[in-house]
Amino acid sequence: PAEENSSPATLPRSAMAMGRAKLLLKEEKNSCSAAMASPPTQPRSSQIMVSKGGKPCSTPHVTEDQVKDAFVRAVNILLSEKEELSVNVQMVIAMLCDSAELEKRQTELKEELEVVVGLVERCVTENARVALDQDEYTQRYNGLVSRYEAVKAQFDEVTQAVADKADRKKLLEQFLHTVEGQAPVTEFDERLWSSLVDFVTVYSEKGIRVTFKDGTEIQV
Repeated sequence: PAEENSSPATLPRSAMAMGRAKLLLKEEKNSCSAAMASPPTQPRSSQIMVSKGGKPCSTPHVTEDQVKDAFVRAVNILLSEKEELSVNVQMVIAMLCDSAELEKRQTELKEELEVVVGLVERCVTENARVALDQDEYTQRYNGLVSRYEAVKAQFDEVTQAVADKADRKKLLEQFLHTVEGQAPVTEFDERLWSSLVDFVTVYSEKGIRVTFKDGTEIQV
């Protein structure tokens, strides 16, 4: 359904392109987080992010091996609770990734856009055939265009929400598939790091918290 609604009707004129970008910032008070775009490949101390206020974190020196060891221990704890984790993740998928209502709203907005486009076309055609008062025509035309842009903004927002839910569902399903087929680990696995870990927060040399992609947090 989401794909069917991805191309709404457009006005018979050039329009301003609208786009949005979301930036989610998460701050940990008195702690530092490591970026998780790729597995650690250098001493951990060089991967500490800058803390609030632009000042370097005061977190003690943490090496790559310490992060890898924390990862291995956290993964094995996660795997020891595999059955409960599976139930919880499936529940999250059912509760937070259902987009049925959003897709229904998406369809309604698409239909409304088509109606407004039809009204605009009729307005333009009528003005071409009949000598209308141009002030009234302009007011009517601009009103319809404003209505279109307002509905289009709602449509785009709902469409993005549908896509976000689909992406989240896919991520959780892939996470669960990896966990369910994984045996306990004895050494660092780059594939698992990329598949399971969201980010790591370092509190001290002996206080490292691993946050997994399903939201599970394990401190080791």
